[in-house]
Amino acid sequence: MTIKAILDTNVIISGIFWKGAPFEILKAWQEHRFRLAITLPILNEYRRVLDETFQSFVAIPAYHFAESVYGN
Repeated sequence: MTIKAILDTNVIISGIFWKGAPFEILKAWQEHRFRLAITLPILNEYRRVLDETFQSFVAIPAYHFAESVYGN
C-alpha cells in the first residue's frame, strides 16, 4: 500500500532551509517512501510562499521547485 500525504507549506519551507523533521520528510518523499498528494490550490500556495521566500535568498524563481513538486 502506497502512503499519500499532503505537506503543509511550512514543512516545505522548513525542509528546504533547515535540517530537522521537515527536512527528513522531504528526504523521505525524495526517496519515494510516500507519494505527494497535491491540488492546484495547494500548488499555488507553495508557489506563492516559495516565491516570497526565495526573493530574499536567491534570484532563481521558486516556480522551478514548485513545478518539480507538481511533476512527482
